Amino acid sequence: MSSPALFLDRDGTVIHDQHYLRDPDQVVLETGAAAALKAAHLAGYRLILITNQSGIGQGIVSHTEFLAVQRRLQDILAQDDIPLLATYYCPHHPTKGMGRFLKHCRCRKPKPGMILDAISDHAIDPSRSFMIGDKLIDCNAGAAAGVTSILVQTGYGATQVHTHFPTYSTLANAIYDRVLA
Repeated sequence: MSSPALFLDRDGTVIHDQHYLRDPDQVVLETGAAAALKAAHLAGYRLILITNQSGIGQGIVSHTEFLAVQRRLQDILAQDDIPLLATYYCPHHPTKGMGRFLKHCRCRKPKPGMILDAISDHAIDPSRSFMIGDKLIDCNAGAAAGVTSILVQTGYGATQVHTHFPTYSTLANAIYDRVLA
């Protein structure tokens, strides 16, 4: 049987956007995120991060630094018994990437490649799943993968103009008011 999932953008949605975050000590959850993610997990949603990380491909953030930030995020969530099932990230950039990272790929949001891979890898039911992010590219990737997309107004969300996606002030509000409603 397929499970529902929350596909979550990382920077500006789950954690404060630090713009090319490299320091694990700067990982700070968005207000209310831990309690809301725990409630979603307890309701049966699998939690999967879907994040563009072109800083890796541009040489701004090393792969080791990215992994250290991810470990810190997972440690913070684990303190509240919140498991991340997986993290999918795209290090590519079509114009600023260096070497093998300079390319148009199927994984960089707004393309749905990371979400489609996660659906396949983890037997996720897209019809019962959500993509939550702070940019229209997050929402467009979710819609292209066949999941319901929600825009939050943290991070870049306050500046995103749209008419197609439900909008909530925070990840916590989105989860309580839409996902768990």
